[in-house]
Amino acid sequence: TDKCQLPSGEYISFSIGLWQINMLDSTQPEFPECKDALILTGKDPNRCVTRIKSGKCIVTYRSCKFGSNGQAGYNACKTALSDPVRNTKQACTLFNKRQWGPWPHTKKVCALP
Repeated sequence: TDKCQLPSGEYISFSIGLWQINMLDSTQPEFPECKDALILTGKDPNRCVTRIKSGKCIVTYRSCKFGSNGQAGYNACKTALSDPVRNTKQACTLFNKRQWGPWPHTKKVCALP
């Protein structure tokens, strides 16, 4: 569900790698090549991507566009995020900083593994 829609109508993923690091967050210290690879657009770019409503999983997509380096910049970011060592290092940094944890309600309603 971590996808956004380009102006062309194509849907692309913005969470990549073993631990699904969010490339829309340009403050990821482990991935400088991801800075501004994707830019959120639209009236409400911060809306939830997956939300629960009336006990059902509702998927809504964000709108985005490629940054100044175009699709090549996006592809370079995807390649970097696919490095399991760097991806795990960033995930550990985020966990220690923000205390990530499972979302049991979302997991149950959306039938996630």
